[in-house]
Amino acid sequence: GHGLKSYEQILLFFVHYAKFNQSHGLEYVNLLYSPKSKIFIKKKRFKIAMLFDIIKAGQENNELTLDETPENITNYLFVHGRGVIFDWCVHDGSYNLVEAMTHNIQLALKIFRTTA
Repeated sequence: GHGLKSYEQILLFFVHYAKFNQSHGLEYVNLLYSPKSKIFIKKKRFKIAMLFDIIKAGQENNELTLDETPENITNYLFVHGRGVIFDWCVHDGSYNLVEAMTHNIQLALKIFRTTA
């Protein structure tokens, strides 16, 4: 699309996700991250489809590994991203969520990036 590598797009996706959560505040995020929350499932489907498309394109461009299916990579990154937000909640929002998300997703992406 707009000249960005797929892994840069993935990072932006999760940074946006972190900013969204941070801007809504801890109480909202705590409610959302309850296992009982069903909002999550509905909103998640759209987000998953977006991320899946970026990852599939990244594999087609040889920017991301073909060792894993796009489904597996999408799920892995989502579990990871949600984990960062959950941890932020557990620590009562005491650290910068966007910085933590950026660092964690960059680390996670090392697994899937091709050397190209």
